[in-house]
Amino acid sequence: MWVTGLLILVVLYAVSFFGYICAWGLMSYWGGTVILSLLSVLPGLTVLLLGDTALSSVTVRRLIVYHEVCALVVLLLLVVHLVVLHSLSSTPGLGITNNSTSNTIGFTNSIAWKDI
Repeated sequence: MWVTGLLILVVLYAVSFFGYICAWGLMSYWGGTVILSLLSVLPGLTVLLLGDTALSSVTVRRLIVYHEVCALVVLLLLVVHLVVLHSLSSTPGLGITNNSTSNTIGFTNSIAWKDI
């Protein structure tokens, strides 16, 4: 269950970065240049993902698409996370590890609606 939460966090970081670049101001240009220079450590990755070795209009178009796709991936991961939480239920978080159902908190419909 924690894996889906971690995936949601990583994809949210990507959505935030892509949205930051989509503003296409001077500050986002230089912020994007710094992050993309970190990606240039892996040869060919920036050209493959972004279409160019530097920030350009082609890169911004691709980042807008990535921003929208990652937002949909976040929604999908949230649904998967809620389904996993519903199927496994939660533990009180006190380190109790026995498998009895008396130590779990059921994921009822009222809790699901509170999450949504």
